[in-house]
Amino acid sequence: MSNYTRTTNFTAKDALASGNPSKVVLGSEHQAEYDAVATAVATKLDSIETLSLETALATGDSIPLYDTSATSNKRITVANARLALSSWATDGFSANSLAATSCLDNQYTRITLGTEVYDPGNNFTSNYYTVPVTGIYIIFAHVTFATTNAIATSVEAAIQFADSAGVTTSTVTVSEQLITQASTPGPSGYFIGSLTAATRFYLAGFQNNGGTRDATATACWMSAWRLT
Repeated sequence: MSNYTRTTNFTAKDALASGNPSKVVLGSEHQAEYDAVATAVATKLDSIETLSLETALATGDSIPLYDTSATSNKRITVANARLALSSWATDGFSANSLAATSCLDNQYTRITLGTEVYDPGNNFTSNYYTVPVTGIYIIFAHVTFATTNAIATSVEAAIQFADSAGVTTSTVTVSEQLITQASTPGPSGYFIGSLTAATRFYLAGFQNNGGTRDATATACWMSAWRLT
């Protein structure tokens, strides 16, 4: 597509003295202008309805868009559009426990997550996930405990946030159960919030059953996805 650009300044001819050869309007000048207009009109899109019917997209195809930062129309390849639209799917993970984690009484303990189920961005390692991009995230957490003599025992599934060095900055309980008999409770819950890039978060469990208790093997998990 081309834009129309005037080739002759006809208004400037009005200011020229009579008898000046440049004051004359030539047919060739008109022809050049009309040709430029015709080319511009012919190469503009009249309506999207005039385009061919939809076909399978190729990665090299382009999609028009308006770039607000540059205040101009631009285009993006299908490959890059897919990459941008799929960024939420790549900014996420899911992992679960492989072995039991011994949880001390009356305090939060980070749960060992030995099986990585989903981590396309490779941001999960050593039992924690590192936030790759600042945004709104949803985090799901589940912890299963083995308890005994569970008289008014409180068990919790929690998410423990930390800085880039792993130092805990806050702990958020997403689910809590109060049990009154020996059982295998499994509190589950979720957290939605704004997280800053480089923040770490861990799955944590809490129990006050009167001694060390295990977060059971293969029954604890945590997953997260970026929403925006």
